[in-house]
Amino acid sequence: MLEVTQQQATEAESQLKELQEQSSQIQSSACTLASVVSSKFSCLLQALEMRRTLALTDIEVAKTQALTRARDEERRLRGHLEALAHYDRRVRDLLEQSDDQTFLQESQLLAPPGPLGPLAPLQWDEEQQLAGVESLSRLYGLLLDEGSHPRAPAEAADLGPVGKADPRSLSTPPGPAGPPTAGGSGVRTLPPMSSLPVTALTLLCLLEAPGPLAPVPSPVCPLRRKLWQNYRNLTFDPDSANCHLYLSQQGQQVKHRHKPRDLAGPRSFQLWQVQCAQSFRNGRHYWEVRTSNHSVTLGVAYPELSRHKQGPHTDNIGRGPSSWGLCVQEDRAQAWHNGEARRLPGVSGQLLGMDLDLASGRLTFYSLEPKAQPLHTFHAIFTQPLYPVFWLLEGRTLTLCHRPEAKLPPGLQEEAAGPS
Repeated sequence: MLEVTQQQATEAESQLKELQEQSSQIQSSACTLASVVSSKFSCLLQALEMRRTLALTDIEVAKTQALTRARDEERRLRGHLEALAHYDRRVRDLLEQSDDQTFLQESQLLAPPGPLGPLAPLQWDEEQQLAGVESLSRLYGLLLDEGSHPRAPAEAADLGPVGKADPRSLSTPPGPAGPPTAGGSGVRTLPPMSSLPVTALTLLCLLEAPGPLAPVPSPVCPLRRKLWQNYRNLTFDPDSANCHLYLSQQGQQVKHRHKPRDLAGPRSFQLWQVQCAQSFRNGRHYWEVRTSNHSVTLGVAYPELSRHKQGPHTDNIGRGPSSWGLCVQEDRAQAWHNGEARRLPGVSGQLLGMDLDLASGRLTFYSLEPKAQPLHTFHAIFTQPLYPVFWLLEGRTLTLCHRPEAKLPPGLQEEAAGPS
């Protein structure tokens, strides 16, 4: 019997050693892979920035040349008008001359201005200016998520799956410090590289990073780990969703489609908005969302937020006293409350966080890529329950990120339930 026990112990130690070796290989492989991919994307961004600079320079040069030509033509035309006016005055003075001899002499010296001539065309061709960046539109389409496999919305905190396995197909259960996943299943599955469009994949592979590999930034910064202490798993309220908004992934994801799904219910937004089923009236709460692109608005609102369009705005988040919102646009962001906007710098990345501290009357929006940094903080005395609420432009997708270990604090279970 002792012999069997000893045999099992030896086998367990052997398996443990093999597991540790595989884990070490996985961590090394993942760091190398992340560094290589980061370097390739850095090269791509540098190439795009250089292309942008050249394109803008070409536009500025063409504009300067065209406007210089326009000013030259303007001076020519004004000079011709002045010559005509001078000739007209001399003719009138001559007609008033009473001495015939003087009239004959001066009329022989009077010569009209030369012909006006045609207007010189200004060299300005919009199509020619856009021709140089037409390939970027195709590249943009190739790099979009459409047609590729769905990805987990939050960045991986620990890529450690496969030892010597093919790095194109990785899956691993996140550890306690791992970031939230879109499905909340605890397993991260990265799409195979073959799912990317061939042209985009080829472009990425051909971009060689100059010099040594760039250092890999820490996947999860300390500030974000601290925010996770109050993490809440949220779901969308289907009854509040506009008829163009489709919910999926058990209420974690919403997508705007052109075709309406059905007739709107009495509690659904007339605007392209949806709110969460959970609300909060005290304590501190944090959640994260991933957007497919810009042109989205996220915020919180009292239950009284109007379901109908009010004024010229496309959404009503932050347009009145009962809501606070962050509008993310292509080149900038705006913080809205009570109809007043504060312009903010552009948001980098598509992963955003919201920290709601009801005790101190604070609502902070965070940009989480490449690291957590605050975008704007509202200070207010919140007097009613607050519901997370969102607006999406056509074609956009928004995902509520979940963390497996996230739970509501005691006493907030009923409070976080959806409205009756």
